[in-house]
Amino acid sequence: MYFRQMNNNEIQILGIQFLELGTIISDTLMGLVALIFFRKLKKHTKYKYNKFFSFFFLFFGISSLIAAWAHGLFLYFDIYLHIIAWILSGISFYFLQLASASLVINAKFKLKYLIFIKVQLLLYLIFLFLFPSFLIVKINFAIALLVSIIPVFFMDYLKNNQKYNLFVIFGILFISNYTRAFP
Repeated sequence: MYFRQMNNNEIQILGIQFLELGTIISDTLMGLVALIFFRKLKKHTKYKYNKFFSFFFLFFGISSLIAAWAHGLFLYFDIYLHIIAWILSGISFYFLQLASASLVINAKFKLKYLIFIKVQLLLYLIFLFLFPSFLIVKINFAIALLVSIIPVFFMDYLKNNQKYNLFVIFGILFISNYTRAFP
């Protein structure tokens, strides 16, 4: 049979069994939307802020597309596609942190902040290779969001009354909630 429904969460097409159809669809849509944002922001990379944001969307989009197939083809690739998606998602959040660093004016704080996010990325990759688990991804996202990204955008909003910072904060919280990045 060319197309056979296995149960509510799997399907078999041409002998290939796909798992987690809802995740395949949602991650694919999220990845495509992120790549559209990358394409639109790529035109405006004259400013570092936009450049870093565009790279965030690029890596987040690719990560989401790979994650879609990591879930769907888990029976064939085990955790290996997940690890690739997790690495790319960590890199995407690194670029989001770099975008937030461009909002920091104090040179002394900015230097410490840049060192912090580089060390965080390095530790994330080390822990991910030592203990490949989605828990490592959740912890990295929580640290990135709660310790660096959201506070910097919020402080810039308070200091400069830049309303787009609120859109960034709420967008991040929506994406994090949507992708179940928090326990």
